[in-house]
Amino acid sequence: MLLNHTFSTINPLISNSLLMPAPPQIDDVLIETAEPKLAGTSAKVHSTIVALKAYAVDVFLKASEAEDQVGDKGASLVPFLKAFGKDATVGDKTKKGGIITEYAELYAKSLESNGGG
Repeated sequence: MLLNHTFSTINPLISNSLLMPAPPQIDDVLIETAEPKLAGTSAKVHSTIVALKAYAVDVFLKASEAEDQVGDKGASLVPFLKAFGKDATVGDKTKKGGIITEYAELYAKSLESNGGG
């Protein structure tokens, strides 16, 4: 504070430039824009959804039992796993878009029924 006071009494213009840098002007700010990065490659996303489908098919009976016990008070994941694991035969030949489309439809439906989250 003494330093600031000393500069202020000598020359008020010096105190502002030495002790406090001037805020950047709009022309001085460089705004970088970058392409959004994907969470993973399409092959990685596909293999992850395939693994989730296999898990959902495997836990279908347990998910059904859990949903019956808990009812509407349960987590939104249980009904999703139950719906995703219900039909183990879904594939490109049985459903247009295969399990990717099935996953997307069920995900959208679960967001709708659970208020977006």
